[in-house]
Amino acid sequence: MNNEADQPILSKKVLFSFFADAQKPPHGVKLRWKDKIAKDFTICEIKSWRREVQDKEMCRKTINKEVKLTTVRSDAAHVIHVHKERAIKRRADERFLDCNKNMNNPSSTPTIINVDTTCSLCGRTFKSKRGMNIHKRVCIQKRSTTSSADTKTNVMHQRMTASTTTKNTTTQDIKIKIKNLLTQKDQNKYICPNSACQQILKAQGATMHVKAYAKKWLIEQQVQI
Repeated sequence: MNNEADQPILSKKVLFSFFADAQKPPHGVKLRWKDKIAKDFTICEIKSWRREVQDKEMCRKTINKEVKLTTVRSDAAHVIHVHKERAIKRRADERFLDCNKNMNNPSSTPTIINVDTTCSLCGRTFKSKRGMNIHKRVCIQKRSTTSSADTKTNVMHQRMTASTTTKNTTTQDIKIKIKNLLTQKDQNKYICPNSACQQILKAQGATMHVKAYAKKWLIEQQVQI
């Protein structure tokens, strides 16, 4: 059981090793690993295993004493094929018996209930009612958000159009009034009503010039600026 350096070999260390601080279990003494191996030695009728381990050939003979080897059968493929056919026949018989039971007991057949799983809002179909209910909540939220956004945009659009129309009407009235009140010198040319200016104006910039330099005259003529 010792090597060339007169030290214990690994199998001896493993076999005779134990924990120094180990305590006994409360419910009886449990067998250790080496005790179980010693029990196996007695069952296999191995008396002096230390002596037999020294000789490897003798050790193999004692280990393989009860081992029986048989030759491989020549018809192994045929045997496997027969076993497979038996298994297929057994499964077919089981299916046939199940079908007969279902035919004899029609009440045991499951009843299929047709449930409408289409969304009433968007018309989308679903496999289960649970999925349809989850989708319906999301669909209602989307519809509410889109409707609120549409109403906001419509209100803003109406306000913008109203403001632009009022601005256009006021500017058109002012232009028409100023052009009609100004004294025309030539075609598309007007004279500034301010006595200090008396500048000849074109039709394109007459209103802006009069607003800037002839405010008193506009107030006298009752023109809204």
